Amino acid sequence: MDNTKTSRISAKMIIIGCVVLCIALALGLVWLFRAYDDYLALQEERSPEIEASCDEDHFLEVLDAYDPDGYFLVKTGLDNGDDITQYYEDVNLAVDVLGTIVHEECHEYSRMDDENDERLYMGDGDSIVVSHTEIYPTVEMAATIPEECKSFRYENYIGSPSDILATNVDGIYGLLNEFCAYTWGTNNDICLYDYYDKEGPDNQYTWGIWLSLACGNKLAYAEFKYYILHYLLYAQENYPAVYDGIMANDNFREAYRILEGKYAEIAKKQDEYTAQIIKKLDTPFSKVEYEPNVQLRVTNIISKASDVTSLSSGEYETLLKEIAKPEHQQIHDALVAQ
Repeated sequence: MDNTKTSRISAKMIIIGCVVLCIALALGLVWLFRAYDDYLALQEERSPEIEASCDEDHFLEVLDAYDPDGYFLVKTGLDNGDDITQYYEDVNLAVDVLGTIVHEECHEYSRMDDENDERLYMGDGDSIVVSHTEIYPTVEMAATIPEECKSFRYENYIGSPSDILATNVDGIYGLLNEFCAYTWGTNNDICLYDYYDKEGPDNQYTWGIWLSLACGNKLAYAEFKYYILHYLLYAQENYPAVYDGIMANDNFREAYRILEGKYAEIAKKQDEYTAQIIKKLDTPFSKVEYEPNVQLRVTNIISKASDVTSLSSGEYETLLKEIAKPEHQQIHDALVAQ
């Protein structure tokens, strides 16, 4: 009798356990479906701030809040009567052009009455005036650039520059001016990371915009550092007097030292922020694959659909390897020596 009663109680406990387990599984499935729906909704979400259109007041508001150096350059230009509308006539999103505006206003800031002098912005409102010494046209060194180093900006600035492009007609001083402008334009990307993080949803659309801009501009660090070092290497071998004059230009060397150090910090910070973005996009419903400085692929593990954000074609690493060669590294070391 007792065994029968015990068996009945055990059976009831098993049934109750099964019911509880079924309820838990059902609730888990409900949670899973809701979480997946939330994930899908997040992928479609758009931020009014990130989607904001181009407007001068909006530019200044964002720069003032997130990028003090960008604000300084753009506000200085506007106070001097610069027309920044020319930079965004065919651009829809403000975030797509803010770095370009900072870049171009950095060029404007550098202009001085004497065309042989330029005022290069160093940050925190400081600048260095660099006077030109004898140069040779940059296009002359194009024939010595290895094919694998002819990157995204090569043709425009080195291979086939226009007759009036400063990187050609002003030689290494034009290259340094461009290096300066790209430094502060890329710095804007880094400064706006917090803006994207605060205002945008954590989806590939939001972070794809940031990554495309930041990676593309980081490439300019390797490009123009390489162009400057190779320019000096070519001068050393073919125009010793030009080389000596540049290396004796203390303000040139100081400006290069500061800008190269700043740009290197920016590139490192971009890598750190990219790692944070990958963590944000890596969810139970997604698989993130990142090929450094080439592409970001996010795959929905349920539907198997993938979205790819193209960044570059691996040129960054190629140029860094070229820069690291002894002949270029020796010139870099001589430039930054104090």
